[in-house]
Amino acid sequence: MKNLIEDFLRFFSSSLQMARMYGSEHPEFNKILGRAYQSLKLILSGRREWVLAVVENELVSGDDIFFDLSKKLVDLVEKLKAKGFERVTFLKGLSEKEFKSFLLFFLLPDEDSVSVDRYFKLKNIENITIGRLRESGSGRVEASNFSQNSLAAVYPKLISGLSSAFADLTGGRQVNFDNFDLAIDSLIKGADSYYQEFLRLSQIKRKDSITFAHILNVSFLAISFSRYLGFDDSLCREIGFAALFHDLGKIYISNRILKGKKITDKEFEQIKSHSILGAELLLRHIDRVGLLALVAAFEHHLRPDSRGYPSPKFSRRLHLGSMLISICDVYDALGQRRDYKTDYPPERIYKIMMQGKGEQFQADLLDTFFQFMGVWPNGTIVFLSDARVARVESQNPDDIFSPNVKVFSDEPSERIDLRSCRPGLKIEKSLSPHGEGKKYLSESS
Repeated sequence: MKNLIEDFLRFFSSSLQMARMYGSEHPEFNKILGRAYQSLKLILSGRREWVLAVVENELVSGDDIFFDLSKKLVDLVEKLKAKGFERVTFLKGLSEKEFKSFLLFFLLPDEDSVSVDRYFKLKNIENITIGRLRESGSGRVEASNFSQNSLAAVYPKLISGLSSAFADLTGGRQVNFDNFDLAIDSLIKGADSYYQEFLRLSQIKRKDSITFAHILNVSFLAISFSRYLGFDDSLCREIGFAALFHDLGKIYISNRILKGKKITDKEFEQIKSHSILGAELLLRHIDRVGLLALVAAFEHHLRPDSRGYPSPKFSRRLHLGSMLISICDVYDALGQRRDYKTDYPPERIYKIMMQGKGEQFQADLLDTFFQFMGVWPNGTIVFLSDARVARVESQNPDDIFSPNVKVFSDEPSERIDLRSCRPGLKIEKSLSPHGEGKKYLSESS
């Protein structure tokens, strides 16, 4: 399906270029238009509708994000954005005449003020609907939109809302906590999706949104892990909400320090102070954020072995929520690309974190976390010992090194439970989604 969509987008873009060069009645234009329409009909075959969206500067369909193609079809992306077409829905009954009229709307001169609704009515376009990504009256994306088929549309909107809310919170202005509530409600609705699928969407973010993408990822992971532990919905929500604020103090710290390739001892002390800064700020809003948010902000860099920071004056028992958020915080941070580090593969993250078992992380909680997550999370592209490539589909908590995988092959899909397969077959390593594994991401699951 992804290949069909890519073909359609290329033909769509070429049709616009041909129309500008030769006019809408030229044979070459009609030829490429026909190819675009036939591609679209194949996409619609067997379905009632198909939705194309523009998120940031990326073309998106469901969970597929066309990063490379979006860079090549900049003109198409810009035209969709210029017309306010963040979301285009094509219905099954679409005719070629309707599609041609729709395409020609993009060529209307800027001074032509005809509205989309009026144009569509004049041209009898009934099987295409246009809109922005669904928002509430206050301009926020509704939490009900957050589903496995619309993650790509909602994720950057949540980051934008968090960015604005944190700017008010740290700037001493009146804070609209609805954006935080919205984020949590949306994450809870999406908590049944694979974490790896959610995390992959962080590639959409701009460099200046790294902090907020990390906050969102940690909160989502904390909610999902809490559910795995059997916590009730109210506690899962409370832990997820607290996770949103765990790095609040970092926003106080200079971007120059956090993004620098090498920092001084003095700068490192400033960075470590973010736990205290965050807790102090949250104390002013304790009635709204709750006690756990303050506790987690203060404790998430403290350790069960009484080390960590801020340096404790005496031994203390850490809150379970703080220890859970701490695990999720480190796991996500190790898996993210930053200016000062590359992203670590899952097997290396596992080894690094297990070195802190019982000291940096509460031992039983860490073991349970990897029973939940696995060494290779769902969605990871892996290289098997027999030189085949596969995708991790689900975990076996009783053997975290032997998940269930689906092998990529031209033959009918082969699904393997690595616990019970032939002796010696195992995962050798993961393949980076930015490198060797990238070409497999578009394969159907």
